Amino acid sequence: MFSLQLLLGREDKFFGLLEASAQEAQTSVDALVKLVANPVQTSLSYQFVESRRKEKELRGQISEAVYTTFVTPL
Repeated sequence: MFSLQLLLGREDKFFGLLEASAQEAQTSVDALVKLVANPVQTSLSYQFVESRRKEKELRGQISEAVYTTFVTPL
């Protein structure tokens, strides 16, 4: 059976970053649903924007980790 953990070299770092990214994506979706239901409340838009920023930062960390793990050895 294919194992993602074998492919990634048993790096817990990847899984932590992927999990954190998924959590931020869920948070941004929740904030967006609340924002659509109540567009007047501006604090919800700030929550959505902040969550998207965090997710984008995590995506950059994931990309960097992938590059240093797979591209550097090549």
